[in-house]
Amino acid sequence: MKQLVFSIIILVLASVACGFGSGSDTNEATIPPLFPTATREILIVTSTPTVTAQVSATPQPTATQFRNTSSNNNSSNNTTPCYNATFVSDVTLPDGSFLTAGKTYVKTWRIRNSGSCSWGAGFQLEHTNRAGNAFYINDTGYINLPNTAPGSVVDISVNLTAKTGFASNQEYQANFRFRTSNGTYFGDTPFVKAYIVGEPNIAQFTVGQSSVTATSLRNGSARIPVTWQVNSRPLNTNLVFEQVMPDNTIRNIELPRSNPIVSSSGSGTVAPTLPTNVSPITITLRLRLVDLSTNATLKQFDVTLTVTYENSDNDDDGDGNHNPDGSVGDGSTENVTSGS
Repeated sequence: MKQLVFSIIILVLASVACGFGSGSDTNEATIPPLFPTATREILIVTSTPTVTAQVSATPQPTATQFRNTSSNNNSSNNTTPCYNATFVSDVTLPDGSFLTAGKTYVKTWRIRNSGSCSWGAGFQLEHTNRAGNAFYINDTGYINLPNTAPGSVVDISVNLTAKTGFASNQEYQANFRFRTSNGTYFGDTPFVKAYIVGEPNIAQFTVGQSSVTATSLRNGSARIPVTWQVNSRPLNTNLVFEQVMPDNTIRNIELPRSNPIVSSSGSGTVAPTLPTNVSPITITLRLRLVDLSTNATLKQFDVTLTVTYENSDNDDDGDGNHNPDGSVGDGSTENVTSGS
């Protein structure tokens, strides 16, 4: 019996010993070893050069090179259009100009050929909304463009007529387009935006007396009341009151005032003088409508006053005053005698 128990114990020990020998592979397979796992993680990290390679490819040096060579028509990557036009500035007639109906003006734009191809024969600037428009350039509605190389800046002009029959003092716009020889439009769209006004007219320029004494003119005390009315007056103009001297020189006879711009209608006082070394029978006063940008005279009207002289018995120099204050006249209105 003891021998049987001993045999059983021996068999059990042998079985356990065999279980440890074969179970070591099983345990290694089911319990994740630390070092092999760490090795796998290191391999994952070392696989990141693929990401690094992608980043290193993104700086895109070719984009910078492409911009530098974009004007080359032989480049397949060129994005600069063959034909293009860029507005630079208005040379004449800026937006908001006032143009007199019936008159012709020169409108000039400064334009850059911003394309990669030259403008040549058959290239034109077309007035695209000319039907019923307040402005006119010619019967065809277009002008030919000059030959212009890429990158060049050129001044392009049209003779622009402000039509009659349109409401005065309103703003009108004429649009233009560049087109190639086959009629394809390109580039910016220059335009004219301006007001059309009627022909300016000095409807009234009168003085409040018909004559003035030589003494008051000589001593600077003469004050002549004047009244005026100007119709269809353009902006950027002013009214100037002057005296036309016997030698046709002009003298300003305005009195000091706070506002240098004279209104289109009103009344005031001017201060003419006696010409030196002469004894004129009349003096001439002038109202002139002036373009402030060019100093050109748009309209003018003249009025004449009689100069009176008294007997030397009352005045040693031969020139006296009818009135103690040095003024003369019955207060009647002297109308315009000439004008243009």
